[in-house]
Amino acid sequence: MTLSKGPALAAWLDRAVDTPRAWGRHDCTLWPADWVVACGHDDPAVDWRGRYRTALGAARLAGRAGGLQALWQGGAEAAGLSTVARPRVGDVGLLPMATRWVGPRLSGLVGAICIGGGEWAVVTQDGLWLGRASPVQAWRTAWRTR
Repeated sequence: MTLSKGPALAAWLDRAVDTPRAWGRHDCTLWPADWVVACGHDDPAVDWRGRYRTALGAARLAGRAGGLQALWQGGAEAAGLSTVARPRVGDVGLLPMATRWVGPRLSGLVGAICIGGGEWAVVTQDGLWLGRASPVQAWRTAWRTR
């Protein structure tokens, strides 16, 4: 795997390995949203950040929004991100992934960061998952300066 976005993404991945997952602070939804902010964009999670602390809370929040995809779509639009058909290194997206905590409202989707070559990084209960996946939806996170 080549991290062509450079040291910033590599450091982001390293920090994720050392950070325990915590619902509502460091999870599969907020971690990619935090990356979007680190890339200089507005926060796509501004409307849901701090509004849940458990898996059930996350499921309820996503359910009220019409699902995790709808929640992310609204946040991405508000942050000025554009959808992309061919994600590249550093873009964010939603992947289908079976997990123990997913309920019907989350529909088996997780937020992720593209690390290149069709591979993605996802924060999980057991650490950082890196692997090949096809996103359900993805957004461009080109570097921006404020």
